Amino acid sequence: MPEDRDDEARRIAQSVLRTEERLLWSGRPDPRRIAALTLPVFILGVPWIVLVLYWTAAAFGFRLPEFTGDSLLGFWPLFGLLFVLIGLSLLALPVLAYRRANRTVYAITDRRCLIITAGNRNYVDTYEEEDIGTIKCNARRNGSGDLVFTASAAGAAKDVSRIRKAVFYGIAGVRQAEETARRAFGK
Repeated sequence: MPEDRDDEARRIAQSVLRTEERLLWSGRPDPRRIAALTLPVFILGVPWIVLVLYWTAAAFGFRLPEFTGDSLLGFWPLFGLLFVLIGLSLLALPVLAYRRANRTVYAITDRRCLIITAGNRNYVDTYEEEDIGTIKCNARRNGSGDLVFTASAAGAAKDVSRIRKAVFYGIAGVRQAEETARRAFGK
């Protein structure tokens, strides 16, 4: 199964390469790790949804609303349903992050780093060589970790919009990806 994921990641990365560009490394994030990053928001979502449901029920007088048309004031408690939807989206965030991580591919070529979100269309976030300043590796004991690319000072001085940071989250064999990036970009 892991070979299938690696082969698929390589195939997706190859599909977005430019002419005469070579793929040096490709990988996928660990979806559980990505979902775990959203855990604080999920924890915030639990009391949020409880309070909003209580508030909305209290606004309706803890009974089903009667929309008789005598007054539009009967509709104002429906405003709480907007906050219910926000709370539900907070609770769904780990699942959404997990699903997106399953469609994400990271790639390092001889010219750039790529974060690809695969689907019916491939969305590619590109970091050219001049965008990559410092390369930092956050490794864990099991060999997985995060690879962080920060903006170069020269690129940031030329154009403020170039100040950005790319992170390859939760990749297996993060040291191999780090070495590949350092060799490719001379860092």
